[in-house]
Amino acid sequence: MNKKVKIFSLLFGSMVAISSSILAISTLNSCSSSKEVNGVSARILDSNVQGGKFSFKILENNKVDITKVDQLIAPLGLDFNGGKFKYNDVEYQISDISASFTNNNSSIERELTIPKTVERIGDWAFSNCSKITAINFNEGLQTIGSHAFSETTNVINTPIFPKTLKEIRNYAFEGSSIAGDITLSENITKLGEAAFKNCNAIKRIIFNNKLTYIDKCTCMDMNELEAVEIPTSITEIKESAFSNCPKLKDFDFNGGKIEKIGTKAFWHCTGIEHLVFNSEIKLIGDNAFEGCSSITSVDFNNGIKTIGDAAFKDCTGLLYVEDNPLVIVPSIESIGANAFEGCSSISHISISNREKILPYKSNMFEATHVTKIIVSDQETKEKYNNDNNWKSNPDLLAKITVNE
Repeated sequence: MNKKVKIFSLLFGSMVAISSSILAISTLNSCSSSKEVNGVSARILDSNVQGGKFSFKILENNKVDITKVDQLIAPLGLDFNGGKFKYNDVEYQISDISASFTNNNSSIERELTIPKTVERIGDWAFSNCSKITAINFNEGLQTIGSHAFSETTNVINTPIFPKTLKEIRNYAFEGSSIAGDITLSENITKLGEAAFKNCNAIKRIIFNNKLTYIDKCTCMDMNELEAVEIPTSITEIKESAFSNCPKLKDFDFNGGKIEKIGTKAFWHCTGIEHLVFNSEIKLIGDNAFEGCSSITSVDFNNGIKTIGDAAFKDCTGLLYVEDNPLVIVPSIESIGANAFEGCSSISHISISNREKILPYKSNMFEATHVTKIIVSDQETKEKYNNDNNWKSNPDLLAKITVNE
């Protein structure tokens, strides 16, 4: 069946609210013909009528996709008053809210409630609706589109995600002021990149066990984020996932199954104090913890293979001295250039008990104030002395000493 587009007026009101009752359809134009629908006034408009009209597409099974709303009069908002309505004596229900539905209309204000009839919220649907004060979801919702609620900067509540929700797409809540502790409901299998980027009122996020990775920039630039709970289903934290979250302190690497930590994953997370990595972790990416100036200790469990370029650069709180050296475990095969550059409180490093010598990379221990690099025996020391890459830094080579 061909999709038909019908143009209706939308009752102006002070609250954006879609409930499960019958939709009140009205107009400010007194010249329109009207008829009674379930006791509420409904007026059918053509495309030339100005002031508060919306469009919808008829889908299958008497469902509709509301596609746009036009010509709102500030400071009034929208009042849907229902997820269902009648047209030509046929009852329809709103299952979809289309992409760019509000067209960045900042005059929509107060509370937004999505009813149980709605299954999908499109990309940019309520983006830049900066006067909405609360976002409420109901069971039935399955998808929240990209940028759907981005820059909703006046929201003060903590949205509860329904169990029916399966997907939150890229940048869905970027820059929103949603607040408090966010729990991702149990059936969400896709959390898009930058989904909560720059959400500066969220304090805690609990991820569910249907997710297998934390996507790029998911929680980037969240100034008030203090803690996250990561289930054992998560095996990868991608690029900049928690970059620049200055209050983030609790992050348990030791109890999970994380294998890869991406580039800049925790860049400038200045609140993190201790890092204990489990044996599952194989890769710490470039700049992963750069600028995390409050970290005082890092424990590498045997199993990690690669520490990327500048991974711990400028972690000025790292303190390793003679009776407590920084231990580079035998499983580590590569430490990138500038990996510990600027870690000015590291004086002693142990690279003992290795089958092969540790490959040298440019400035890997630059500006660390290292006085001793400890190896297991004299034979190992000679291997380092004869390695051309290590010989390129004679000052560092001279600090290699046999464990006493």
